[in-house]
Amino acid sequence: MFDDCFSALDYSTEKKIREAIKKKLSDKGVLIVAQRVVTVRHADEILVVDKGMIVDRGNHDKLKETSIVYKEILESQLKTQEEEVI
Repeated sequence: MFDDCFSALDYSTEKKIREAIKKKLSDKGVLIVAQRVVTVRHADEILVVDKGMIVDRGNHDKLKETSIVYKEILESQLKTQEEEVI
């Protein structure tokens, strides 16, 4: 279990770690607790938690189309990334 251990990493380092985890643990179940969508977007299943309750579940593509909470998080994070570039 990785509990929000990616939040302080830059995106390049996070990507390298995610790729290593995928390679080394491809035949294992992995639980990642994360605040950033980029950390979990390639997961087989994402659980969306709001106010301590699971409110949605699915993969990234499904959630960005059907989950209001997930879309709000995604849009907020995309906006923050754009502001950091400017």
